[in-house]
Amino acid sequence: MCFPDVLRRVLIDASSAREIVCAAVPRMETEKAGAINAFGRVLAENLLVAHNVPAADLAAAYGYAARSPDIVDASHDEPCRLSVLADSPSPHTRRLRDGTAVRVRAGDALPEQADVVLRPRSVYRPHGETELFVLKVAEAGENITRAGSERAAGDVALASGAVLGAAELALVAALGSPGVAVSRKPRVGIVTVGANVADILDQLRPGARRNSERYFLVGAILECGCDLGRILHVSDGRIGIARALRECTASDAIVVALAEGEKHECAVQALRELGNVFFERVQMEPAAASAFATVGGKPAFVIPSMAALEAWETVVRPGLMSMLGASSVARPSARATLASTLKVNAGTRQYIRATLSSSSQGLAARPLSRTERTDISTPTDGLIVVPEDTATLARGDSADVMVLGLRP
Repeated sequence: MCFPDVLRRVLIDASSAREIVCAAVPRMETEKAGAINAFGRVLAENLLVAHNVPAADLAAAYGYAARSPDIVDASHDEPCRLSVLADSPSPHTRRLRDGTAVRVRAGDALPEQADVVLRPRSVYRPHGETELFVLKVAEAGENITRAGSERAAGDVALASGAVLGAAELALVAALGSPGVAVSRKPRVGIVTVGANVADILDQLRPGARRNSERYFLVGAILECGCDLGRILHVSDGRIGIARALRECTASDAIVVALAEGEKHECAVQALRELGNVFFERVQMEPAAASAFATVGGKPAFVIPSMAALEAWETVVRPGLMSMLGASSVARPSARATLASTLKVNAGTRQYIRATLSSSSQGLAARPLSRTERTDISTPTDGLIVVPEDTATLARGDSADVMVLGLRP
């Protein structure tokens, strides 16, 4: 897809950034997955109903399966008489003749020729007798669940782009589908950049910090249904980043996370050398230093580590969900009541971390303080979205929230 030059290497708004990313990323090819292994995958083709559901007419209630022409004149004064066939655990194997009926339970497939189920309150059967007295007229179809009434053969049971969760797997099983077409999981490479960064088992030097953004990205990539590609760390600038990007050529997408103090321009220069840069910065806070390019036709994202969550949710995750062909690439959005006043700089869209709680009064969001936003141990359930033209949201005001999770 071609974009006007004005959209390249310039500051753009957050909505345009997501739109460009979703349009530019490639779609993954289709593969088959078994019903169990399909959990969490994205459906690549419409799942069609192969046979009517239910497959046959079913009794919708306990009673007697009968033929409606046999009881057209039934009344309390002049009941119609039917002969009750012997009970069977499989009444659908029986064939009703004129003037006969058979006892059925709710959910039983009906015997041949049956087109009505008579409820016990509309009939009388002397104890131990095989004769049934019908006291009320019943129309054809009464107390019957018709074949195909839930889903007809050829109907779309689940549309392409759906993420297969527990309920969707139950539907797949109910339709008798041993395997479904899903999008291949993209392999996402991770490149973290920082001179004073140590991994989990490394000795922590004075002034250094742990490479927590690497593990945030590992979890985020797996959580959105992707696989891990090459995982690298470089301590130098443009040259090291360019080298790492070349080493990730087997990945389908690459995320470069810059530690605090690392020059954003160095990463952008590396992207320019190797590929096509679509934008360098996004008009949002935090995570303004987020860039997007394609390197060898593969998406490459640059995000600031200090705002990795915000950059991930607004730019990276939507792109990866688009690669998977998901019908919805955004997190759920909700309106929430603010538990405290929030002041920001107008002119830029703000994404403020928050804890969410639900009650009988609805959803409430408590904005995290600046200290809490930088504390990795502070739980974040959502991001409050503050529009560009807003500087203050008072306590009790309603605000849009990107819902990441909700604690009980």
